[in-house]
Amino acid sequence: MSLTQLRKSQWQAYFDRLSRTLGAERAEIEAAGLGLDRHVEAESVPVARISYDPASDVLALFGDEFEHIIRHPKEVHIDHEVEWVHGIEVVDRDGERHIIVLKAPLLLPAT
Repeated sequence: MSLTQLRKSQWQAYFDRLSRTLGAERAEIEAAGLGLDRHVEAESVPVARISYDPASDVLALFGDEFEHIIRHPKEVHIDHEVEWVHGIEVVDRDGERHIIVLKAPLLLPAT
């Protein structure tokens, strides 16, 4: 597996493409901040969409029963193999890490 940092200019298009490949993918969402222990915010929840809005500088994950908002992300890292996404790590401007681990690898979207 490889960890790749996306440039901010890539975020909106990447997450739009990735969302088209999401079915009812299940994910675990974890948050860890400076001086804070890691805690799981959601476990095995279906993720329907991930999007980035550059106008409001918000990255959001949406499911049927939840919404996880990350305001002012400054870094996005994708944990992947050649064709599969295993997880996403987002670091916000306060240094908090939001880690999304997909329960089953997701096929990378076509570029």
